Amino acid sequence: MDTWLIEVIGLVLFIIGIFIGGNPTTFLIGIIIGGKGGFYCWLLILIADTQIGLAAFNHLDPESGMNLREKQVYDNFLSAIDAIIKQKPGVLVHAGDLFDTVRPRTRAYTTVLEALDRLNAAGIPS
Repeated sequence: MDTWLIEVIGLVLFIIGIFIGGNPTTFLIGIIIGGKGGFYCWLLILIADTQIGLAAFNHLDPESGMNLREKQVYDNFLSAIDAIIKQKPGVLVHAGDLFDTVRPRTRAYTTVLEALDRLNAAGIPS
């Protein structure tokens, strides 16, 4: 299969993923690639705008004492990583705005490092 056709198919699936995904920042894309044995589907997962470290609304989590929104962002990010691992994609791409600020808190760094460790242990390139 010609390279340009693979690129066109990938672009079309990318656009379809945006509209079907319901959320323009997180969606799944299947890429069809030709080879001698025929075609196979390769799953690429794209996430973006996770804003790790976002703290808002001055509400505290009663158990941890940390900002409730910040804790929710960390918990939801790690839950998303676990869901991605279950999908067994060929690759995970983060398209931007990983952290909420230019100088994130230490907890934001450690949460991302934990996610990368989980992905690495599952054999998923990221």
